[in-house]
Amino acid sequence: MDLGGRVAPGGVFHVAGHMEGGWRVVDVWESQEVFDTFLREKLGQALQHAGVQPPQVQAWPVYNTLR
Repeated sequence: MDLGGRVAPGGVFHVAGHMEGGWRVVDVWESQEVFDTFLREKLGQALQHAGVQPPQVQAWPVYNTLR
């Protein structure tokens, strides 16, 4: 997706790893709206181009992040 090894604009944190049956990705975004835009305009198009089904997305509100 040409992100240069960085989180996408509006992304705060990204981690991904292999799990049984596929991959798990956990991201923290500035807002739900920012994520929805990324999913629609960048990730969705990349997945479609690669012939991959869209992910099952679950969202939780974040109280705090530490770095």
